[in-house]
Amino acid sequence: MSPFTCANPKPAKKPRCWLLKLEAANRQLSEYAARVEDLTIAAERQRMARELHDTLSQGLAGLILQLEAVDAHLSHNHPEKAHAIISDAMLQARATLADARRAIDDLRQTTQDDFETSLRLEISRFTDATGIPCIFHADATPPLPDPVKETIIRAVAED
Repeated sequence: MSPFTCANPKPAKKPRCWLLKLEAANRQLSEYAARVEDLTIAAERQRMARELHDTLSQGLAGLILQLEAVDAHLSHNHPEKAHAIISDAMLQARATLADARRAIDDLRQTTQDDFETSLRLEISRFTDATGIPCIFHADATPPLPDPVKETIIRAVAED
């Protein structure tokens, strides 16, 4: 029998039966929402990791080509051309570093946002499961190491 059906309830028990069905449907919907959120977070992390990888790969590949050109110009006694390429390479290295830092900062911010979202989700699950209302309030906190975040989320999740 499905958790959403009532086996021929007596008229006096119909409201209770519907309440139980509604609670079961609500729990299932909450579980689905949590799963969708987890998948969304994982997809975003993968996208940002690819972006960081691409930024570093392209930047380093460009630097390698420029250094090879410098080497060729130096071996053919063209130091002025080598110096010009070195100047360009330094600009490219700085730009690549700035792009990588931006991508890393985005990852850090997402992790902090995920932490708060995860806490809110666990508190919501607790309230749904127990009927005890909980209010989440957090002042601005410094970034926490991932193991600390995971421990806090596990502690909150234990009901």
